[in-house]
Amino acid sequence: MAITRPVNIDTPWADQGLKATIPNTSQIGVSDGRASYPDGFPPLTMTQIAAGGVPFFGQDMNGILNALSAHTAFQNSGGQYRFDPVLVANIGGYPVGTVLQDDNGIHSYRNVLANNSVNFNTTPAAIGVSWMPYSASQAATETLSGIAELATQTEVNTGTDNLRIVTPAKLKSGSTYLASDRGYIKLPSWMGSLILQWGIENTGEVATTGTINFPVAFTSNVFVLLATEWATGPQVFNVYTGVPTNTNFVWYGTNTTTGAADFLRQWNWIAIGV
Repeated sequence: MAITRPVNIDTPWADQGLKATIPNTSQIGVSDGRASYPDGFPPLTMTQIAAGGVPFFGQDMNGILNALSAHTAFQNSGGQYRFDPVLVANIGGYPVGTVLQDDNGIHSYRNVLANNSVNFNTTPAAIGVSWMPYSASQAATETLSGIAELATQTEVNTGTDNLRIVTPAKLKSGSTYLASDRGYIKLPSWMGSLILQWGIENTGEVATTGTINFPVAFTSNVFVLLATEWATGPQVFNVYTGVPTNTNFVWYGTNTTTGAADFLRQWNWIAIGV
């Protein structure tokens, strides 16, 4: 069966009519035939008049319906309940699951503590402990869930904002790598797009010089280029390089004893730049 939304009730029953304020204490023996919240309509109003009964009062009926429908009208109009110290005292604290709006009318909180009498408006430390954020209507913090704006790439790169959220895509932006004997890693843009490159070279026992192309071209500058020969013990061979370009560098093998050009076996290099 389809559920049909009822017509809104935006005006309490008998809002301008005659009505009585229904008391919270029994009226039996106090005011014959008058209704109260503990008794409702008393037994005397359900007794035949010939047997001593009395009719119920129309003002009581209007009063009851007015009190009940006032809450319906309040909720139909979008109203939300707020912390009520008087109600708390009467019921012994809010039960688990109660949802209340703060006094500013901005945030809502759900109670997770039985018989909770702590007012989160005056005791904000209770938020996140016994009163949990009910919706994403408040700003997210390190301890509370909520809403937060996504950071722009510029804000991520600057690295000073502590309110916006960084997405994985922006965290990785500009970052690439090649894990190989001749490889590189390009750090993300928020780390300056720094590029680290390396290579393991085996130029044999013939060439005394040559050109090595970087796995990926530097964009603007090479800060550091270091090269060294691998060896299992003392060697008289050494390798040094010329001034690198953004795409390659020239290497030279030398004999440290004679100072003459000499071939190299296996050697490696590392370069850092942007």
